[in-house]
Amino acid sequence: GKKMITKLWNASIFSLMHLQDCKLDKMDKKKLLLMDSWMLAKLNRMIVEATDAFEEYEYSKTRSKTEQFFWKEFCDYYLEIIKDRIYNPEKRGKEARNAAQYGVYTGILTVLKLMAPIMPHITEAVYQEYFAKKEKCKSIHTSSWPAADLKAINEKDEKMGDMVVAIISAI
Repeated sequence: GKKMITKLWNASIFSLMHLQDCKLDKMDKKKLLLMDSWMLAKLNRMIVEATDAFEEYEYSKTRSKTEQFFWKEFCDYYLEIIKDRIYNPEKRGKEARNAAQYGVYTGILTVLKLMAPIMPHITEAVYQEYFAKKEKCKSIHTSSWPAADLKAINEKDEKMGDMVVAIISAI
């Protein structure tokens, strides 16, 4: 549990540092890059699975699925892959940075909401740091549960993204 809290805090602080100039309202989802679509497909598939488990009162499955996504797909791969776009908008383009910011915002907020019933204090602390103002909600515990965007679950993007991750891992 301590490792998860530390990882969640560190990933959240990294994310929030790079969301300060984020313009989500101007985000055109058609301009997402492959790895953004890959992460969002994985995220939305996980939302479905985690929600189904939670509705069956199997909170440990919700925790497990959310943690696996958070550690593996989100932190180990997605955050590492998008760092170049986040750090170098002059080279990669502002639209590429904005697409990465959209992915980071959506990913970290969703993980926080899914983990809120299980890890209430750390998720509330991070939520208050940034998301409460954006969502206009006083607490993560009164905010809406994440709803899966079934249109974002794209098997082609998932397979392509998995291939990219496999190549990066092999190197």
